[in-house]
Amino acid sequence: MIRKEPNKNYINIEPLERIIRLPYHPREDLGRVEHSLDWSLSAKGPQTFFRTNPKEESARVDSWYEARTGEITRAEQAFRQRLEAARKEGTLNQENYMRAIFDLQSPMSPFGKARQEAHEIYQKERKFV
Repeated sequence: MIRKEPNKNYINIEPLERIIRLPYHPREDLGRVEHSLDWSLSAKGPQTFFRTNPKEESARVDSWYEARTGEITRAEQAFRQRLEAARKEGTLNQENYMRAIFDLQSPMSPFGKARQEAHEIYQKERKFV
């Protein structure tokens, strides 16, 4: 809002402080998280164009696995924080909150699937080292 006060040589600009809270949809957010985990650069395993000695190769595979599981854990923590924030703000009702928590505990959640895929790739790569 722009307001010019009488006998003043300046215009006072006051910010409008309206916060529009839209309903939070945890399944849509979970879909976005799944997409970002699937398209991550580290999703398909450690990439290399040449083979080195077995010790360096195993260190590279171990490093990739640690980085990938860390990435999955950070994505899950961020999702849980958004879920809690939405519940506290009132943009998510208790029923949908509980459904999202049960979805997270399922082995078929995006985080569980990503961890399983990372573990399978890790086992396959370690077998060749």
